[in-house]
Amino acid sequence: MNDTDTLSPPTEAHLRAALAAEPDSPERHLALAEFLHKASHFEEAEALARRAVALAPQMIRAYAGLSASLSQQKKYDEAAAILEGALATYPDRPVLWYNLAGIRSLQTRYPQAEEAMHTAIRLQPGRPEVHRQFSAIFLAQGKKVRAINQCRAALRLAPDNPQWWKDLFLLWMQVAYIPPDDFLEQDLLKILTFEGTYPRNIGTTVQMLLKERPEFKTLIAQAVQGAPLALSNTAVQQALSNALFLSFIAKERVTLPALEHLLRSLRRALLLHAATQPLGGHLLPFLCALAEQCFFSEYIYPESAEETAAITRLLAQKTLPKEAVMLLAAYGPLHQFPDATGLLDRPDLSLHSAIDAVLTHQIREPLEELAIRAAIPSLTPITDSTSRKVQAQYEENPYPRWKQQMQFRPLPLRTYMEMLFPYLKHEPTAFPDAPRILVAGCGTGKQPIETVGRIANADVTAFDISRTSLAYAIRKQRELGIQSLRFAQGDIMEAATLTERFDVIICSGVLHHMHDPVAGWKALLSRLADGGLMSIGLYSEIARKHIVAARAFIAEQGFSATAEDIRACRDRIFALPDDHPAKPASQSADFYTLSSCRDLIFHVQEHRFTIPQLKKILDELQLEFLGFDFPTFAPVERYREAFPDDPHATSLDNWHAYEAANPYLFASMYQFWVRRRG
Repeated sequence: MNDTDTLSPPTEAHLRAALAAEPDSPERHLALAEFLHKASHFEEAEALARRAVALAPQMIRAYAGLSASLSQQKKYDEAAAILEGALATYPDRPVLWYNLAGIRSLQTRYPQAEEAMHTAIRLQPGRPEVHRQFSAIFLAQGKKVRAINQCRAALRLAPDNPQWWKDLFLLWMQVAYIPPDDFLEQDLLKILTFEGTYPRNIGTTVQMLLKERPEFKTLIAQAVQGAPLALSNTAVQQALSNALFLSFIAKERVTLPALEHLLRSLRRALLLHAATQPLGGHLLPFLCALAEQCFFSEYIYPESAEETAAITRLLAQKTLPKEAVMLLAAYGPLHQFPDATGLLDRPDLSLHSAIDAVLTHQIREPLEELAIRAAIPSLTPITDSTSRKVQAQYEENPYPRWKQQMQFRPLPLRTYMEMLFPYLKHEPTAFPDAPRILVAGCGTGKQPIETVGRIANADVTAFDISRTSLAYAIRKQRELGIQSLRFAQGDIMEAATLTERFDVIICSGVLHHMHDPVAGWKALLSRLADGGLMSIGLYSEIARKHIVAARAFIAEQGFSATAEDIRACRDRIFALPDDHPAKPASQSADFYTLSSCRDLIFHVQEHRFTIPQLKKILDELQLEFLGFDFPTFAPVERYREAFPDDPHATSLDNWHAYEAANPYLFASMYQFWVRRRG
């Protein structure tokens, strides 16, 4: 036998031969049992494991193997009895407690499962798979925060497991806030520096954690009161070097008023210092992070006359040091500065990775989008007067600006729809294997790119009225290397002139910006193939009461949709008393970038709907309501608890009553799926 034979994994024939040669060997019985278990031959694996236990009652692995084979045959009570019998003799063996926890979870006896897992961890701390299994036990009970915390514990012990990272991110998407613990800050920093994507909604947890740190509390109090910050202040120095703070503001938008006020004050302090003396090189990481934050929030922070004068003094310098360039990038996009492309040739800038990232975002990418814009094909003319007004808004302020996209495992259309609406599994509905999908009103491309990632073999066409938005979308498509996606300019009101028909039409957050949403819906419906599906997103009248109040406040105060007025209006809304009906608008994440704030409360056209109105429109269009599509399954689960007689969750009358009791349920919009009746 050579070395290669020695290293080769054993075959079933080898294992059976070994057992035949040593018929009384518990090790041989167990080795074959484990092989057969992996091959899904659970009954024979059970018999062999039983024999191993009988031959060597002290062999702990044999009990684990036997219980596993019994579990696969759904003999949970017997499996638990085997493990408990072994534990009576060997109570200090963690693997037995670990397996018992898994069995108790399958029996839905969760308190016993948790107790067994706690014992396993106490007996043998430091095993990542134990924490990962504990996470699954908590998730099965709907305890998502505790599931996330156990997943975090597993990743601290095994940080190179990509599947566990993915599991953590998918879990975190369903939870808005994680209470702090001893490891939270280091875990958040690790997530933010993770190569690839991560859940966007970790932002609430990061910001709340930072806000409660002593140095940040002190500085926020000063910033809110308008007191100037001194760069020599110890708390300022700590904030400017805080790794989590820098990583977060470089990658995600700040959506907490307290932290926004702090960033404004820090930016001002840095500028006034730079206008009279050089900034130290140690400030460069923060300056780059601040430039990223301000660029992606589209310079939504107001600029005082004193700051404007300081910028003028800086620009008058013959050669700006790199720190000053980054500071100016926090006040305006570098591609609009004199000799912007010349910055790309400066070695002291391009050799610094954080600076080069700012140059890419603020010069290279905008220039790339400008080149893309001219070559975008047209699908339809844009003649409707309201469409032209909406087009003008999005040419100035493309929406939404986005950086990253969560990675999903593409699913066949049938599987995807059955995951959303399980009752479809019992219907003989035909779903195409390679669906033709139209995304109407695609904005900056986030939704069609997500669609390609979610639905396998999808052939996606996406159009929008704004060339600026489409240029952003195409750049992101190229960046991500996506092939099965085409972008073009077009107007939904002219969709009936298209020649192609589609298996799926997605139109989210668009129809309510038309002068006649139902007419636009009908135009899209004319392009839906027989048996096709539509995903529609429309504003809720009930959920947007605060937005209606904000729009009324804007009209009363005479604010226009200019950048200067949007900035001024935001400060007025921040200053409103908490009981003012417009104040909740500041709690929306869209309040924190210029384009999204304009889209949120300054839009040139907005319609809102109630569920009874939706029901009437669906009757008029002869469409069947399949169900609402939420980011997580929790709202539907709670609805079913309230209306157990509607297990499919398709009664619009019930949903209307449920929304009345939960008025912010559709704070984003009504997102739902329909299909032609019959």
